[in-house]
Amino acid sequence: MNFVSAGDELLGLQRGLFCAGASSLLLSLWDVHDESTSALMQVFYKSYIQTGDMAGALQSAMKQLRRQTPHPYFWAPFVLVGKLSGNRAVS
Repeated sequence: MNFVSAGDELLGLQRGLFCAGASSLLLSLWDVHDESTSALMQVFYKSYIQTGDMAGALQSAMKQLRRQTPHPYFWAPFVLVGKLSGNRAVS
Protein backbone atom coordinates (compact mmCIF):
# COMPACT_ATOMS: atom_id res chain seq x y z
CA MET A 1 0.00 0.00 0.00
CA ASN A 2 1.33 3.43 -0.95
CA PHE A 3 0.81 6.36 1.37
CA VAL A 4 1.29 9.99 0.37
CA SER A 5 1.59 12.25 3.37
CA ALA A 6 0.40 15.84 3.29
CA GLY A 7 2.71 18.02 1.22
CA ASP A 8 4.36 15.14 -0.66
CA GLU A 9 2.05 15.56 -3.64
CA LEU A 10 3.95 18.64 -4.81
CA LEU A 11 7.30 16.86 -4.54
CA GLY A 12 6.02 13.88 -6.50
CA LEU A 13 4.64 16.13 -9.21
CA GLN A 14 7.93 18.02 -9.47
CA ARG A 15 9.92 14.81 -9.69
CA GLY A 16 7.68 13.45 -12.43
CA LEU A 17 7.81 16.63 -14.51
CA PHE A 18 11.59 16.93 -14.18
CA CYS A 19 12.00 13.26 -15.18
CA ALA A 20 9.80 13.98 -18.20
CA GLY A 21 12.23 16.71 -19.31
CA ALA A 22 11.06 19.97 -17.75
CA SER A 23 13.95 22.21 -16.72
CA SER A 24 11.92 24.62 -14.59
CA LEU A 25 8.44 24.77 -13.11
CA LEU A 26 6.13 27.50 -11.83
CA LEU A 27 3.93 25.78 -9.27
CA SER A 28 1.29 26.74 -6.73
CA LEU A 29 1.36 25.57 -3.14
CA TRP A 30 -2.42 25.55 -2.77
CA ASP A 31 -5.60 25.78 -4.84
CA VAL A 32 -5.64 29.13 -6.57
CA HIS A 33 -8.23 31.66 -7.68
CA ASP A 34 -8.74 31.43 -11.46
CA GLU A 35 -8.96 35.15 -12.26
CA SER A 36 -6.03 36.27 -10.12
CA THR A 37 -3.89 33.39 -11.42
CA SER A 38 -4.70 34.34 -15.00
CA ALA A 39 -3.71 37.95 -14.28
CA LEU A 40 -0.48 36.86 -12.59
CA MET A 41 0.46 34.52 -15.45
CA GLN A 42 -0.15 37.20 -18.09
CA VAL A 43 2.17 39.64 -16.30
CA PHE A 44 4.71 36.89 -15.54
CA TYR A 45 5.02 35.65 -19.13
CA LYS A 46 5.06 39.14 -20.64
CA SER A 47 7.89 40.16 -18.33
CA TYR A 48 9.75 36.85 -18.77
CA ILE A 49 9.62 37.12 -22.58
CA GLN A 50 10.97 40.68 -22.39
CA THR A 51 13.73 40.05 -19.82
CA GLY A 52 14.50 36.31 -19.77
CA ASP A 53 14.52 36.56 -15.95
CA MET A 54 12.02 34.10 -14.46
CA ALA A 55 12.55 35.05 -10.83
CA GLY A 56 12.31 38.77 -11.55
CA ALA A 57 9.25 38.24 -13.73
CA LEU A 58 7.49 36.31 -10.97
CA GLN A 59 8.44 38.90 -8.39
CA SER A 60 7.07 41.71 -10.57
CA ALA A 61 3.85 39.83 -11.25
CA MET A 62 3.35 39.03 -7.56
CA LYS A 63 3.94 42.66 -6.58
CA GLN A 64 1.46 43.90 -9.16
CA LEU A 65 -1.19 41.38 -8.12
CA ARG A 66 -0.55 42.18 -4.45
CA ARG A 67 -1.37 45.84 -5.09
CA GLN A 68 -4.69 44.82 -6.68
CA THR A 69 -5.61 42.03 -4.23
CA PRO A 70 -3.55 42.30 -1.02
CA HIS A 71 -4.67 39.04 0.58
CA PRO A 72 -1.88 36.40 0.24
CA TYR A 73 -4.37 33.80 -1.00
CA PHE A 74 -4.31 35.52 -4.40
CA TRP A 75 -0.57 36.12 -4.95
CA ALA A 76 1.52 34.10 -2.48
CA PRO A 77 1.17 30.41 -3.49
CA PHE A 78 3.48 30.57 -6.53
CA VAL A 79 7.02 29.18 -6.48
CA LEU A 80 9.68 28.61 -9.12
CA VAL A 81 11.82 25.48 -8.99
CA GLY A 82 14.51 24.09 -11.26
CA LYS A 83 16.85 25.77 -13.71
CA LEU A 84 15.79 29.39 -14.01
CA SER A 85 18.55 30.78 -16.23
CA GLY A 86 22.04 29.74 -17.13
CA ASN A 87 23.33 27.27 -14.56
CA ARG A 88 21.50 28.75 -11.58
CA ALA A 89 18.95 26.46 -9.94
CA VAL A 90 16.36 27.25 -7.30
CA SER A 91 14.39 24.81 -5.19
